[in-house]
Amino acid sequence: MMNRIRQRIRQRIRLASLVPLTLLFVANGCQDEPNSTASTAKTATAGHGIAAPLAARIDGEPIPLEEIERSAGWRLHRARLDVHLILERETERLIDERLLEQHASERGIAVAALLEEVASDVAPVTDPEIDQYLAEHPTDASIDAARPRIRHYLEERRRIERRLALIDRLRDEAQIETYLEAPTRPRIELDLDGAPTRGQSDAPITVVQFADLSRDESARSTRELSQLERAFPGRLRIVHRSLPRERDEIGLLTAQLAAAAAQQDRFWALRDQLTQTSGVRERTELEAIATSLNIDVSVSHLGGDRKTLSAVQRDLKVAHRAGVRRAPTLFVNGRYFMGLDGYEALRALVLEELDDVDRAD
Repeated sequence: MMNRIRQRIRQRIRLASLVPLTLLFVANGCQDEPNSTASTAKTATAGHGIAAPLAARIDGEPIPLEEIERSAGWRLHRARLDVHLILERETERLIDERLLEQHASERGIAVAALLEEVASDVAPVTDPEIDQYLAEHPTDASIDAARPRIRHYLEERRRIERRLALIDRLRDEAQIETYLEAPTRPRIELDLDGAPTRGQSDAPITVVQFADLSRDESARSTRELSQLERAFPGRLRIVHRSLPRERDEIGLLTAQLAAAAAQQDRFWALRDQLTQTSGVRERTELEAIATSLNIDVSVSHLGGDRKTLSAVQRDLKVAHRAGVRRAPTLFVNGRYFMGLDGYEALRALVLEELDDVDRAD
């Protein structure tokens, strides 16, 4: 019961940071119905006489809405998830409100009176409880008039817990059915053109990794990906896209060095070298690694090199179109995977994909 109460307190606090309601323009996506966002779109006749919704035409040539949705799939999915969260929280709020109204009506009092009664039936906060709180939060002791503020906070928290406990009891006694369904994760079609690739083109699993090879997080994710290759020999194709942080000079130089290495068929040697350690932090380290791997490039001159900058910009464009915001991010056969979720979670996703492939065969 206490865990449920704590969770609901945290939910109440998070309500203040809801995504703006302007995202409701994709609310229909919460039902996850095909082409539900295109109810008013123009259509063109596809195969078998089926009308396919259009996004646009160029000189009479149609651009199917499906093509646009594939391109913006992950961004649309995130927006639909935000809308689903808003609708889910609002539904929960209304359920709580209706349950309180019903309970108050059964007792012949108003909801305000019911809540006042619940709040008044709270034991006062004692001085030892305040002492315990200060011991657990010593920095709060420096605040002026700390004890009265802490007393008020603890009393208010106790009142909230009492109210939530009442609502939980009413929920347990009621028959509640909810019908909102979270949108399913789409498979994203990613542009792989020009990206460094390792593995057979017909491998059953393609993993696209957006990584910043100058950062510890991406280095750890890449080591896990190498472990995965060893666990499933011959079954994975690995594709790399660079995603340096904005205004990170070393990150950009590392991405440019990776592009230069790819142009000289030395990318995977560089990648493996960079990820053996905790990441690169100095320009001189990059220069030393490039020399040791016989990569014919001067790191000091990379900043103005248009060819490698263009390659990095292409990777950033692919990341932006896919809705990828930070590294490391992976897509396993088009399915999103947060690169910090760990090896076991990644392995489980790969096994799930392999099961699907084996069943299809």
